[in-house]
Amino acid sequence: MDPEFLGRCAGILCLGGGPGVAPPGGRGGRAANFAADPAAARLVLEAAEARVTVLPASGLGLHLGLRDLAPLPTTLRRALWPRLLVSGLGLRRPRVTPLALLPALRLTHPLLFETREVTLTLGEEGRLAAAAEGPHELVARLRHPEAARAVLLQALSVWR
Repeated sequence: MDPEFLGRCAGILCLGGGPGVAPPGGRGGRAANFAADPAAARLVLEAAEARVTVLPASGLGLHLGLRDLAPLPTTLRRALWPRLLVSGLGLRRPRVTPLALLPALRLTHPLLFETREVTLTLGEEGRLAAAAEGPHELVARLRHPEAARAVLLQALSVWR
């Protein structure tokens, strides 16, 4: 819609897949955000003007469980409860991965994350591949998972 848009961006942070990482939902390494429109995803990854950072859809192992939800405001607990039940089917301890909150956490607390400089390419069906060194940044892991969890729970506790 706007061919100059990417040229005006200093950086792009996207939640998608990770090379060799199977996201929740059993897509076999395919990222729904990239697979939905591979042509658009390629445009973003090939944006020379903007620094592209990809957060893996695995959630980096950050999960919220029943104990985490208990102290949260009622409206938020009610919103998260169905997701917790569905995602926890077959698990002894149900949990939900707060994927939608990860980009905000990355922007506000970048030191909680470890990243790698890579070249990302999009293959068949939205699968990402990474080569050593390059213009992209791939979030590899959480440096301090418990600190990240505490920050998220604090932010959620003031939800109205």
